[in-house]
Amino acid sequence: MHENTESIQYQGIENIGAKLLESSQKLDTYLQAISQKMKYIFEEEVMVGDSAKAIYAQFQELEGHFPSYVKEIQNYSKMMVDTVASYRESDESITNVTKEIEILDDVGRIGDS
Repeated sequence: MHENTESIQYQGIENIGAKLLESSQKLDTYLQAISQKMKYIFEEEVMVGDSAKAIYAQFQELEGHFPSYVKEIQNYSKMMVDTVASYRESDESITNVTKEIEILDDVGRIGDS
């Protein structure tokens, strides 16, 4: 039963990692759409004047950070999935060593009899 609980927890973390990756892709799509709309508004002179130029300049500065925002979420997602894989591998190694020790203990007990 203990093994199933760990498996469920691992699966939960993997699911969160997958959802984060999906969210990063959606965020990237949304940010690209916002960028296109801002570009359209500025280039088609929907907004004009010094204020419009200032707003667009500030937006372009912020827009330069968009790829790093998406990348950070993707990196975190990958870290979660990789961490789960590492823990699973460690758990399997520990379980195998424990089984080997138990076998050696059983063999030792038989020899003592």
